[in-house]
Amino acid sequence: MAGQFREGLKEQWERVRAGFGGRPAFDSMTPLYHAELHELHNAEQQLGALADEVWVSVRNGPLADRLSDYAGALRVREAELRSMLSATGANVRERPDEVMRALVEKASKTAEQSSINVRDAALVAALQRIIHYMIAEYGTLAAHAKALGRTQEAAHFAQQANLDKDVDRELSELAKSTLNPEATVTPEPQGKTRGH
Repeated sequence: MAGQFREGLKEQWERVRAGFGGRPAFDSMTPLYHAELHELHNAEQQLGALADEVWVSVRNGPLADRLSDYAGALRVREAELRSMLSATGANVRERPDEVMRALVEKASKTAEQSSINVRDAALVAALQRIIHYMIAEYGTLAAHAKALGRTQEAAHFAQQANLDKDVDRELSELAKSTLNPEATVTPEPQGKTRGH
């Protein structure tokens, strides 16, 4: 009876897994690492596209400059990940990062729903959520690379996490000093002039 129950559960699990694209189970750290590399590559592509789109629309000059620099760094990182995937022998195919997709959609929606005086502060908050996710992703890959004996890759991923921490810190300082105070000012309704 117990054996039939286990077999039934196993069959159910196979059906569930097949519903998620039928990808084989991770049977060691190596395929897990390759899958995470693919997802990070896709996440970098999505974040890079968002950064390219956003930096030209912000009002604050220092924020636009910082985001432009970050967009350039993201393009380099995406290319490095593609090379790394090729070097590992992993098939360089798209494996969408659904978490990043949701975060990017939320950032876009937040920008659309924000008035002009709040938009930069709202975008920084949304970007920081995304950057925190990237820090976690790079940290995880660093740990997995280290476990696999890939010390150079582990050091590279740890360095990328630290660079994202620096960007996060810079965005926080800019938000506290300028963007958030500007967002607290209520704009005057259109059509009204001062003194009337």
